[in-house]
Amino acid sequence: MLTKTYFSVDVGETDKNRQYWASRQGLSENTILSIQSADIVLVPWENRDGLACAFPTETTSFFEALSDSLEAGQIAVAVESSQYSELMLHGGEVRWPSLIISTLALNTLANVLSAEIEKKVSEPSPPSTIEINVIVENEFGKCISIDYKGPPTRLVETLTNELERCVPGHSSREIKKDVSRKHQAKLKPRK
Repeated sequence: MLTKTYFSVDVGETDKNRQYWASRQGLSENTILSIQSADIVLVPWENRDGLACAFPTETTSFFEALSDSLEAGQIAVAVESSQYSELMLHGGEVRWPSLIISTLALNTLANVLSAEIEKKVSEPSPPSTIEINVIVENEFGKCISIDYKGPPTRLVETLTNELERCVPGHSSREIKKDVSRKHQAKLKPRK
């Protein structure tokens, strides 16, 4: 029997923080320093479809979108360029790389996600599902992992609601203010 998940959100604590990624074998000192200092770190999927580590297709364009919104050095990739590989998966889904993010970069991430979603839902064949894992560093304890798989139009709202619920001292009101009304209007579900 074939089952398809249309919407799921898994939230929990994780030990796969910056230190986990910076301590992996084969990383140069420059890569380690980048991982430790960046506000956003793109991390590969581990042990997926027979690959030890890989990124989803279109990670490069996602990285560029984030880079355009951040100053130099605020974004890093948790592998050496020689180890970088993308895993092509088919279907009407968009899969973005996993991210480790500091609370300082949450507004930027929300804005970039909104802009990228706007592009995706404007395509002739818009995706029905977006998949992303966001690991938020919590200064009050362990990192919080939010694994989202669902409609593009609910991603930013779901992430901000889960952050408000799970990260003490964090308010999603600040993120929601930064996501422009223009993006919100365009992201309403299509009928």
